[in-house]
Amino acid sequence: ATMMSTMEDIAPSVGTMSMRSRLRAAKKAVREATEQALKAAESEETLIGGGLETLGKPPGDANDMKFKSTSTEATSLSTDGENMHPNLASELDDGASFELGMQLFGDDVAAIESEVSAKLDTVEAELTKIMNAEKAQKQRSNDISEDSKGDQQRDVIMANISDEHATKLEIQKLTIKISFLRECSKARVSLDKSGSVSISPSGDGLVEASTLLARAEESLGKAEAGLATASEKMLQTDTGAKELEVAERIVDSIRVQIRRRRVDFLARASTILDACIQVTPTSISVRLPPPQKGISSTHSSQGLEAAFDAIQELSKSPMEKKDKTVRYLEESIHLLTSKLHSIILDPLISGYERSNITKDYHKGWKFSESTKDDSTGLLRTRSGASATTIKGPILMLSWSAKDPEADASKSDSHDSNIVAWTHALEFISSFMGFVYERVLLKRQPLCNIAGRILFGNSTDQYDSAFSAMKLEGLTIGSVKIGEQNGLLTKKMLDIMWDVCIPKALPSTDLHALSGMALKLQMSTRQFEDDLHQWGFLMQNSFGATTDDSNLPNMFPISDFANNFVLKFSEKRRSMILSEGRDLLLKNDYHVTVKVGTYSPEKIESDNEDSVDFGDRDDGMSVFQLHECAISQVASNLLGLCRKTMEEATDHQVNNAGPSLALLPPTLYRTARELLDLYRAIVPAAHWSEVSTIPRTAAVLHNDCVFFAHHLLSFGNEFRAKFPPITEGGDVQGKVIRQMCTFVDLVPPFRSLADKALGDMIERQKFQLMDIVASRLEMLGKAVESNENVTEWTDAETALTAGLYHLRHIAQAWRPILSHDVFARAMGNLVDTLLLFFLDQIMKAKAISVPASHFLSALFRDAIRGTADLFDGSSYEKKIKAASTNCELWGRFIGVGKFVDMSLADINVGLSEGVFKSVTGSELSQLILAAFDHSDKRAKLLHALASE
Repeated sequence: ATMMSTMEDIAPSVGTMSMRSRLRAAKKAVREATEQALKAAESEETLIGGGLETLGKPPGDANDMKFKSTSTEATSLSTDGENMHPNLASELDDGASFELGMQLFGDDVAAIESEVSAKLDTVEAELTKIMNAEKAQKQRSNDISEDSKGDQQRDVIMANISDEHATKLEIQKLTIKISFLRECSKARVSLDKSGSVSISPSGDGLVEASTLLARAEESLGKAEAGLATASEKMLQTDTGAKELEVAERIVDSIRVQIRRRRVDFLARASTILDACIQVTPTSISVRLPPPQKGISSTHSSQGLEAAFDAIQELSKSPMEKKDKTVRYLEESIHLLTSKLHSIILDPLISGYERSNITKDYHKGWKFSESTKDDSTGLLRTRSGASATTIKGPILMLSWSAKDPEADASKSDSHDSNIVAWTHALEFISSFMGFVYERVLLKRQPLCNIAGRILFGNSTDQYDSAFSAMKLEGLTIGSVKIGEQNGLLTKKMLDIMWDVCIPKALPSTDLHALSGMALKLQMSTRQFEDDLHQWGFLMQNSFGATTDDSNLPNMFPISDFANNFVLKFSEKRRSMILSEGRDLLLKNDYHVTVKVGTYSPEKIESDNEDSVDFGDRDDGMSVFQLHECAISQVASNLLGLCRKTMEEATDHQVNNAGPSLALLPPTLYRTARELLDLYRAIVPAAHWSEVSTIPRTAAVLHNDCVFFAHHLLSFGNEFRAKFPPITEGGDVQGKVIRQMCTFVDLVPPFRSLADKALGDMIERQKFQLMDIVASRLEMLGKAVESNENVTEWTDAETALTAGLYHLRHIAQAWRPILSHDVFARAMGNLVDTLLLFFLDQIMKAKAISVPASHFLSALFRDAIRGTADLFDGSSYEKKIKAASTNCELWGRFIGVGKFVDMSLADINVGLSEGVFKSVTGSELSQLILAAFDHSDKRAKLLHALASE
């Protein structure tokens, strides 16, 4: 009313008022309209998260009274605008009227909005007249000749030009504000209409209400765009920045109301979907719309149709486009599809897993549709604020397993699982056909979304997944496709791999693979064609079309079926490698078995009279494996390798046809990979024991020697069993016959054997150092004493401890290592023990006579104790074995004899070769330490020096 009276005052004064006064009057009219908008917004709107919060305040509230008083003052505004609303009274400038982002909530919104729109048109027309008058005045000023102007006139003209520019800016700002106000008014009208329609007692108005809400969001988007255009100009002044903040707050208030309404509509649509679609593990029910007599309105839809239309309208909003993560239609279909998947499809598919499959799944499925009338159906929204009535008959699709007599199709034992899987595809096809026609109402966009959720639409990721499957050596479960590529696809591929492809086939039955592949291809092709036809697989999603007989089969299920024979080869490889892995990880590695045929110890015992047991060697011993113990795991693994190679060289496998041409090379590669598995798993799984326990290190050493020995001739053994190379024959057959070898694996096994036993010998040396060397540190000084001292006792203790430690090692290694390896390994450790004693004696400055007797006895005990560590039927043979395998044995014997000799005995010993392992300098040092100066000593030293 205030705005109307103000505009009436403006109308007669257009010709008489000054341009500035007219502009001020227009601003006053707009400002008063803003006062009304703010009063309505503050009295009825509540902002979520802050802002205006007056909703629900009791009548007579202090703020309400304050606003009434302010409003009364606003009706008596003068042309200068002294008395204003507190939110606008800070500045008289026209920027204060930018609080036009209004929400006109009243008793009759449509009437108020119509009246305000008419007055805004009047104000806009007045602004146009003012602008035209400005242009005319500027033209008159330009017509005045520059020569006729004086200085005073020139100043007046420049002042008028400046005033014209300011007036133009004011007009532009008011025009933007009027446009902003008009769009807010449209948004409010659409929002109010959507509220009135949505409260209809029937759900058939939901689509119209959603459409109106979308229009409100569109108008609000235009208002926000205008606000963004004006923001740069408004932020140039402090007053403009404050007014812009208020405008944005009011726009946010409108947006909150739209969001509330949208949430309510979405909840109503979701409730309709939940009520119209009922799902159980054995049936799915859909409520059909009731027959409508004589009603042809596009807004008379009910049930599923209304829910889908409403959600689709709500998904078109400008706010929806700003927030890419909020996709109402996709989310609704995703919830519905996930429900169908979790209750029906996934349990059914899981029933075809090898561990769950039963005879019922081989019978197939029978479907039945039934309809029953249900004229009542009252649903309440999730918020409980309003109710929606849905009436109509209920259509139910139910299913059950067929009777054995009903399925007359017969199949042999090899493809029975493929027949069962064909029944699964038929079930999914029939079920998805019902979903297409009755649930998704034949709407291609909805079917595309559901198909993308269930079956995916990315070919690249499927291709990479199957590439990974080709490298799969352990289990198909390691292939990760992900939910974004389909909830069903990965599960179906896993079951096809596990159930449809046989784990193994006798070589005589390999021809059956072609027939099995054909059956699977036919069923998957029909399945894929149906999905394409209904829109669950989009035409270009997998590079395929339904009318192309040469379908490229980019869809992974068809790709799997077309490569069925290749998948059989891959599964054979996977199963063999899985068996090998289980063999390595699930069996006790410490269980050993004896292998080898050549034993020097046995030959020696058979020929006691022979001086050299090698006389009985027939020259083939170098090619024989010495008798030793290996793990049962290694023995079984080589047996599995041999079995795999026998399958690869089987005549019927190599002549099974072009489709199985890759099977022999695949099996050959698998045999090599089994050996790689040993080198990868056993050291990693048992390395802590290998590095600390002598027996385990010896077992690993023998295993590697065992593999290296057999691999030298393994390739030659089976190469001749492959089919002969013929002209025009299979190229792969030629290559495998030429390249079948395992010799390249020998060096890695030998290297691993050396590392295992070598590291253990080094560890035992360090342990001997801790046991023996620490007790012999002062022995070199102690031998100068003429009586028994503590250091002599420590030396005896050190020898006893060292021999005890070596006996334990010999006890662990003797039944495991071969005769030669055991002798060399023990000789290495014995050298370490003897070296500790020799070093102390060699650095002695003097050796007393009592010490010489002590050392002689000590060395004899050492010789006797270390000789017992070696194999031999008599002490002499043990001594011989020790002298053969211990580098320091002759030196230690010579020093032991020296300490108990006179100078004359030494001369005799030199002639007999007793000291052949002792250097001249070492013997001279011992003579200087053990004997006093004399002519005999001098002559002996001179003789040693001359030599």
